[in-house]
Amino acid sequence: MNRRTFLAAVPAAVAVPGAVAVPPVTAHSDISASPIMTLFHDYQRLSEAAQQHVCIEDDEDAELERLFYRERDQIVGRICRLPCVCASDFAAKLIVDTCQGMLFSEWDTGDLWREARALVGAPGFMVAS
Repeated sequence: MNRRTFLAAVPAAVAVPGAVAVPPVTAHSDISASPIMTLFHDYQRLSEAAQQHVCIEDDEDAELERLFYRERDQIVGRICRLPCVCASDFAAKLIVDTCQGMLFSEWDTGDLWREARALVGAPGFMVAS
């Protein structure tokens, strides 16, 4: 049995409190069309547009917020509320939840880490301090 066959046979969605039920992804071509990946492509488009934008207003932060970041933040919220149905979904969540690797949420309280623990079947797993 190869990895794709195995993953297709295993339930892909994990119950996350407050999450919306999404049908499991079963084929490689479906991965880019998952709800999270569709939103992630919008997130990428806005991030790239913000990087390339030349500000014309004195308050550059307000201009970028108005043109790009407000919408991108709404997309991040929507991504984080959806359950992962494939590995690329979790990777997309990791990218947006960590602000592209710049920040990390708390292990015990961060929604990303709660979902990660649920995905591996260890929802109560805690690291001893």
